[in-house]
Amino acid sequence: MLVWGADSGDRTDLCLAETGRIASLRFRINLPRHSRGFLHRLIALAAAEDWLLFASESRYLLPPEPPAVLAAIERSDAARFVSDPEKFLREVSGEEPE
Repeated sequence: MLVWGADSGDRTDLCLAETGRIASLRFRINLPRHSRGFLHRLIALAAAEDWLLFASESRYLLPPEPPAVLAAIERSDAARFVSDPEKFLREVSGEEPE
């Protein structure tokens, strides 16, 4: 596996099959400290290659368009956690709001 970026930051993981063809390509966006440039380059690459993007949490296929990708990010558990960790943890644990 080839990795670009830090474990705790925006990152790209590329896995090659024995034939040398791409077996998987994964992008990780670090929400608290993500780079808009990274996100826009990811979307541009996907659009240029006519790829769909897979949002692993929601299991949706997304068109490589900024509004669709940004909406998926905003609806994600990661975004909800980053915006208000205590509220998110109460919600997932089933606790009543204070």
